[in-house]
Amino acid sequence: DTALISIGAASDEIGTLQPLGEIGRIASGAGVPFHVDAVGALGRVPVAVESMGIDLLSISGNDIYGPPGTGALWVRPGVKLHPLMLGGGQEGGYRSGTENLPGLVGLGVAADLMRTEAAHGESARLAELRDRLWRGLLDAVPDCRLTGSPTARLPHHLSLALRGVKADSVLLDLDLAGVSASTGSACAALTQTPSHVLRAIGCTPEEREGSLCFSLGRWSAAGDVDAVLERLPPIVSRLRSLAAFAPR
Repeated sequence: DTALISIGAASDEIGTLQPLGEIGRIASGAGVPFHVDAVGALGRVPVAVESMGIDLLSISGNDIYGPPGTGALWVRPGVKLHPLMLGGGQEGGYRSGTENLPGLVGLGVAADLMRTEAAHGESARLAELRDRLWRGLLDAVPDCRLTGSPTARLPHHLSLALRGVKADSVLLDLDLAGVSASTGSACAALTQTPSHVLRAIGCTPEEREGSLCFSLGRWSAAGDVDAVLERLPPIVSRLRSLAAFAPR
């Protein structure tokens, strides 16, 4: 018996969007509550609780330029939850304790700003920068492939696999060159285990070792993309040449 369907709106490792509307219809037809973790997707792709049949929606402040450590849970009227923290009955009885008023205000302002940006085409601007970065890397870096969906993906997110190099070495050289990137999702940045996501989509061990993620944001511009295209290809070329002489 299924008590709850809970899914992330998008993968923060490979950027792939989930078919929320389809999942919502299945959940509704089976009478199962549907929870969506919209962190990373909110403000960047449409998330409509009514048309998608979402019963519970959670967001995080730090992913929309809000105060770190803040978040919100939207609960459809009529859905009953049992509180994990008891006491004074704050936050509708779901989470007792003195409210973090500065955090709440900051989260609200951040959400309003994201909504305004979305209405003015911010997602399209980020998608254009992302595609410019991907096309440039595809032309300049041999043995480089996209991971995740080529179409149903977050507009600000680019994930790729570089064969013949280890991502940690690439990140070190990129950092020295003034470029920030990652090897996977931010929430798993401190773990040393191989990515189960990349393994599940069929990436080889070599590709998993060379996995990189780039995220674009509010202050990203074409010049930033050009800087990556200028600095990353020679880094990969140098590391591959060194790897060719490494003992096996």
